[in-house]
Amino acid sequence: MPRGIPIVFQIKVAGSDYHMYCTEEGDRKVVKFKEGSAPKNVEDNMKNIIFYQQTFDNTYSQFESAWALGWFLCTEVANRSHILGLKKVEKNQDEMIAVGLENVQ
Repeated sequence: MPRGIPIVFQIKVAGSDYHMYCTEEGDRKVVKFKEGSAPKNVEDNMKNIIFYQQTFDNTYSQFESAWALGWFLCTEVANRSHILGLKKVEKNQDEMIAVGLENVQ
């Protein structure tokens, strides 16, 4: 059974392309951006740039690293800013967060 739709994240900043990849820094798994376009044909040894998109209720998505199965994209707070990170999620653990505001004045 497939884990989800394989995708690669790529952004353009100030006219330059960057693609996201997973790596380790010490004992931590992290995401970083590398300058340049992502390859059009991804080889088996390039799993660190692939994420499996899993969609729920046709509304919400989560992205699992192909390089580190069971690790998902998340946001972390660092120096009072939100940054992308990787988080180990146990099977069948609900990590969804929903925020709603009503009657805000």
